[in-house]
Amino acid sequence: MDEDELKVVRIEAFFTPTQATPVIVCYLEDDRQFVLYHILPEIIIAINKLLGVGDYSEHFGHGRETLYDVLSSINELRDTLSEKISRVVIDQLYPDLGVFSATLELRFDGVIIEKKMVPSHAIYLALLADKPIYVRKNLIDSQQSENT
Repeated sequence: MDEDELKVVRIEAFFTPTQATPVIVCYLEDDRQFVLYHILPEIIIAINKLLGVGDYSEHFGHGRETLYDVLSSINELRDTLSEKISRVVIDQLYPDLGVFSATLELRFDGVIIEKKMVPSHAIYLALLADKPIYVRKNLIDSQQSENT
């Protein structure tokens, strides 16, 4: 972990009660929160299934499985992801688009390969592989200053 990063200690994925906006809240090691908005509903559902909370099956899917359901059901794939994924870092904001980016760190024979990803997808993979998630402090500070 870099000193410019904070570790995520808990993830909560839900739809806001008033407008049903899909949200991921990252609870950080320093008791602050980092919030990602307008997440794909399928990711919210998939994260909740992984975490064993929330059942949206009657509202979404109608008995059909998603890619995320299939990925989480193949133990060999989960094992391989656990071997290859080192960590996820939410590390960049594209202000002109208003979206964040995350880096997925993969390790192959001692070589680290970094892949830029949509943060919610990277979070899902980290949870699936049981790997740590971090957020850059400057993004947290910036988000908090906007909300005050």
